[in-house]
Amino acid sequence: MIYPELFDANDPEMVEALRGLTGSGVTLKSALIEWAGVKRGLGCSRLSNNTIILDNNLIFNNMNGPTQSAAGEYMCNKKDIARIMLKDMGCSVADSALFKSDEIEAACHYAQHIGYPAVLKPRDSARGRGVTTHINSDECLRKSWDRASAGGRSVIVERHVHGEDYRFFVVNRRVISVTARVRAHVVGDGTSTVLSLIKEKNKQRRRNLYLRNCLIPENADELDYLSTTGLSLDSSPHCGQRVVLRGASNLSAGGDSIDVTDSVHDSFVKQAIRIVENIPGLDYVGIDIIATDISRMAVPDDHVVGELEFSPAPLSHFPVEGKPRDMAGAILDSCLNEKVVGVVPQRKPCWMQQKARPVAKRLLISGKVQCVGYRKWIKSEARRNNLSGWVRNRADGRVECVLSGDVQNVSRVLMGISEGPL
Repeated sequence: MIYPELFDANDPEMVEALRGLTGSGVTLKSALIEWAGVKRGLGCSRLSNNTIILDNNLIFNNMNGPTQSAAGEYMCNKKDIARIMLKDMGCSVADSALFKSDEIEAACHYAQHIGYPAVLKPRDSARGRGVTTHINSDECLRKSWDRASAGGRSVIVERHVHGEDYRFFVVNRRVISVTARVRAHVVGDGTSTVLSLIKEKNKQRRRNLYLRNCLIPENADELDYLSTTGLSLDSSPHCGQRVVLRGASNLSAGGDSIDVTDSVHDSFVKQAIRIVENIPGLDYVGIDIIATDISRMAVPDDHVVGELEFSPAPLSHFPVEGKPRDMAGAILDSCLNEKVVGVVPQRKPCWMQQKARPVAKRLLISGKVQCVGYRKWIKSEARRNNLSGWVRNRADGRVECVLSGDVQNVSRVLMGISEGPL
């Protein structure tokens, strides 16, 4: 089932509200959930730049609400575990294997076994960080290894699959959007250099509420695919010539988003819904599929299911081409169906509310928290944020404290309390 609601990305009231919120430090995901709540008549209280409580005690961290589980998040973030589950449910997946950061030789042998080209990625990467595609030799793999294994991370080596990259977003057995993610590129006009074309395209991206933070790099060292085209930043492509700049198709790497929801074949829709139905702890998720043609029936040898994204970017709200789709609204509607009965009264959005909401929190904190200045730090943070309460050491090695005051000030201290004094 395709979710029918569209999203007016040019609504001036919404644009003004989102720009105001994000300009004050609120994340775009959280701002979109807040706006979806306002449009549905829900009051809200903001706890932090990424956390909000809507009426009926619906709490959201970015766009992750009460129907998502920590176990689901862990499974999505560990790409090898997610791939095992996908394979067990009969999905087509790329051949892959997991290696420790010091197993580069074994990784090279495996890449030879599955056949180049290969892809290298950290086990728990996001937004394309540390990913290298189109690796054609042991030498290229070794050059890319440090980037993928930085910090001692485990690395996945997988067979490179040819095709286009699509992000399916599924909520509660409904496909909300299907977005083609096109690798960063420019199109020549016959006179402008590649660098000039990048700068002009970045001007356009800055006007997009999501893509304004996902600009195409203007440094040749970060444009890993440009050298394979035989061009440089100073080259002037022919009129109409498409020049691919980066191997990764992530929007955060400068890629473009194109809505293709209306053209996807029903077999892909059913597969995406089946994935969510068979993975516990997920009410909604982003599903990355590489396919040669999603407008035709899915068959095992023309596509693979790549990754699952527990907290996918709101890219379908603001596509470069095609219809905008309301991810945040669909998530909130799903949660309301679970939690709310009856009519919800109209409330002002939280950025218009003036009255502060007092709260009190009692905490038991474990770890290395005694004889390290931890209590002194909590006292100073409480005073700095106009909070009252007390703090003491316990005989069992933990620290106990009570913090009372304005909800935003309490939340600000709670966000840093797991780290303690720096």
